[in-house]
Amino acid sequence: MRKTLLSLILSVFVLLNLSFAQGEKGVLFGINVANLHGDDVSENADPRTAYAIGFYSTIPINDLLSIRPELFYSMKGSTSKSSYDMNGYKETWESTIKLNYVEVPVLAVVNLASLIEIFGGAYVAYFLNGETETKWTTDYNGTKDSGTNTDDIKSDDIENLDYGIVAGAAVRLGMFRVGVRYSVGMATLDNDGKADIKNAMIQLLGGIIF
Repeated sequence: MRKTLLSLILSVFVLLNLSFAQGEKGVLFGINVANLHGDDVSENADPRTAYAIGFYSTIPINDLLSIRPELFYSMKGSTSKSSYDMNGYKETWESTIKLNYVEVPVLAVVNLASLIEIFGGAYVAYFLNGETETKWTTDYNGTKDSGTNTDDIKSDDIENLDYGIVAGAAVRLGMFRVGVRYSVGMATLDNDGKADIKNAMIQLLGGIIF
């Protein structure tokens, strides 16, 4: 898997190098509204709000079309909430799955006029690290307690390689850009391949054009 990661990073840097002197380039940063999808995802799963930061460059094909490789550090995962209440004993807990990736999207971009673009493509991502964080509270006849438990998610616990499709749109405003995109994973996170659990995410991204 480490060789895969190095190959991905090398590939995107080759693309960035090819496009560096040609087209638009810049940095992107924003908010991920991430969740999990699939037949084996809990019904209690809710989106996790996290962050992303990255770099992009473009390879112009013509005035209408360009290819844009990107390189991101992107946070994904989900949250879930549960509660229990019986005979004077109340317990609530909120569990967050935090998954951090280096992600390489490669997008085909259609430029509509000089301000608006729509794009679509594919991404490949590599799992870096993660954890599950559970915040709990108890109340037994007015006696309250609370705490937080954390457990690391290691590379052996999850399928390290993720891939999927991306689509979105953006608007350029001078040297700035703002856009929204949706990505849906096609690789299951279960490293045994038995559970159908995949990444999904809406991104709200701003950027600065160089």
